[in-house]
Amino acid sequence: MMDSRGSAALLAFFTIFVIISSLVAVYLFERGYGTKLGAIEMRIASDATRAVLKSVETELNQTLKTSVEAAMYRLGRAGREKGEITVAARESFNTRIRAGWSYHNFQSISVPLSDENTLHFEWLPDGSLQATGYLDVVVTHLTGVKGFGAELSSGVVPRYGRMWYLANRAYEEATGGKNPQQVEDEFNEKYSCELFTFSVESVEGSVRVTVKDDYAGRALAG
Repeated sequence: MMDSRGSAALLAFFTIFVIISSLVAVYLFERGYGTKLGAIEMRIASDATRAVLKSVETELNQTLKTSVEAAMYRLGRAGREKGEITVAARESFNTRIRAGWSYHNFQSISVPLSDENTLHFEWLPDGSLQATGYLDVVVTHLTGVKGFGAELSSGVVPRYGRMWYLANRAYEEATGGKNPQQVEDEFNEKYSCELFTFSVESVEGSVRVTVKDDYAGRALAG
């Protein structure tokens, strides 16, 4: 028969065992909970990083489209060359990039300036200007999660090259002896299928030709 001292020793051992087991259980629970919580936080950070990267890419493309359209409209009215238009479009685009980006919970958003290697301009057969490229954008969340890259595409823009060519032709005919109204009627009939509208006027001896791109909603006057 076990005496009281033996029972006390057994009870003490059992109590210590229970305490140790409880501590281990608490440790494992906290570790598991912390791991799970950390995984959730990383997923949230990853989702936020993807969203911000997409937002930056969208804004870049909107800016690129606006830059191309503005350069065509502003320099086209002044009768400038195609090369000058692409230079102006790139500079306007880079001006927005220089302004930078800032988002809550993000350590940094790095967007390099575009150059000939990262943003390519191409004049298409219909006279429109297409701009495509890729920038090495780096978006860094406070947790360290990173997102990389932004694809560039200008989308639909006015057909400046075609407008410029037809405007010159109309101007040459109107100043070569044809009645301006006759030139206007003929060009509107010939090129309505291309969604161009022509206005040919003679004001105080000077001929003014305006070509409107009904598809893109822009006009070139000269």
